Amino acid sequence: MKNVIIFLFITIFLVTKLLSQANDTPVIYQTDSIITVVQDLIEKREYTSALELNAKLEKIIIESLGKESAAYGKCCNNYGRILERTAKDKREAEKWYLEALAVRKKVFGTDHFEYASSLLNLGQIYGQMGNFGKAEPLFLEAKEIFVRQKGNDNAAYARCLNNLGIVKLETRDYEKSEEYYLEAKEIRLRTSGKYNPEYCGNLINLGRLYYNMAYYEKAEEVLLEAMDIFTNQLKNQGHPFYVNALTMLSLLYGETGEYGKAEPLFLENIERLEKTIGKENDKYAGNLNNLANLYMDLGNYEKAEATFLKALDIKEKLFGKENQFYSTGLQNIGILYGRMGNYQKAENYFLEAIGILGRTSGKDHPEYAEALVNLANIYLGMQQYDKAESNYLLSMEIQRKLSRVDHPDYAALLTNLGKLYQFQNKYDKAEQLQMEAKSIIERNLGKESP
Repeated sequence: MKNVIIFLFITIFLVTKLLSQANDTPVIYQTDSIITVVQDLIEKREYTSALELNAKLEKIIIESLGKESAAYGKCCNNYGRILERTAKDKREAEKWYLEALAVRKKVFGTDHFEYASSLLNLGQIYGQMGNFGKAEPLFLEAKEIFVRQKGNDNAAYARCLNNLGIVKLETRDYEKSEEYYLEAKEIRLRTSGKYNPEYCGNLINLGRLYYNMAYYEKAEEVLLEAMDIFTNQLKNQGHPFYVNALTMLSLLYGETGEYGKAEPLFLENIERLEKTIGKENDKYAGNLNNLANLYMDLGNYEKAEATFLKALDIKEKLFGKENQFYSTGLQNIGILYGRMGNYQKAENYFLEAIGILGRTSGKDHPEYAEALVNLANIYLGMQQYDKAESNYLLSMEIQRKLSRVDHPDYAALLTNLGKLYQFQNKYDKAEQLQMEAKSIIERNLGKESP
């Protein structure tokens, strides 16, 4: 505690001294020095101090250099970084990142490192808001600028690849996601070595990808490697990436039926998050959602419902309702009610989710197609076969447009549609769909797959 107090005293003394030098030192030198202090406070997660100091910095810059200056662009970017980490509504950060981008475009043009950095920051916010359609073109534009400015063997380029990997993962393009992640991982290995958080972050992203692809052994291997580096090399289990690894490992064990391993990891992770960043954030909501899924798999529907609803409430406070994250929360509750046999409630949740996805992601989107399948499954349970068939067929049409006919999700759709035809005594149609689904699964997971 004494060291913290001394550090804060030195920081405050330094800032006070800089602010008092307005008449003695060139303004650009002062602003650059204060910007460095603000950035250091952000890295140390002292966001209140960073915000207060940045407000003073903004006033100096506007009075001395004006808004069309490189320094003002950095000041706006600082606001974005602080609010990205602290604001319940990510649109507050978006506003400042857009301002930073506009300033840097005027000051530097569109083929400059600072402009590309702003594209990257803005893209990340859109990704956090679930708007991957807006995020991807920003990442691609930034990537091309970084290549022209610095080549393709540096941290900025690797960061672009990593973000593009996230976009492709979220939009279910797993092959392209893996390609981006592996290239980013190799760049970080060459430039920084294994023993750093960014390399571990790549391992964790690969773990999440392999989990989604049902490559569970691969996923466990890379996640354990990342956790080992944090524990034994970096000595830092408090790092946010370590928490991410813990989350993914919990999900993995839940998916493979190792519930005795999964639940204590989920609870440990939620406790860590509550102590470090509190409850009103997307990470905490995400972990609640994961725990609820575990309770659902265990048949503890009462706990699952309460936990899902708590997570959904946080997501609404953070992002509002018109986004992919909120729609996913609605679908999770819909799936739960479907398992409980409460089909009317489930139908209402899925219809609301589909409406949101249609407005935000568009109808030719993997998430929209998946939501149609979920709704069709409910109609199947309700024995409303005509409604079930129409939703299955619409989802099939969308997935064909998106060239997803060799994807496991498409195979699951065919399997469910085959079950519907069996119920209707259309055995030839059912058999044809089951054979096609089996062929897709074998191509993706091997012939030994169940």
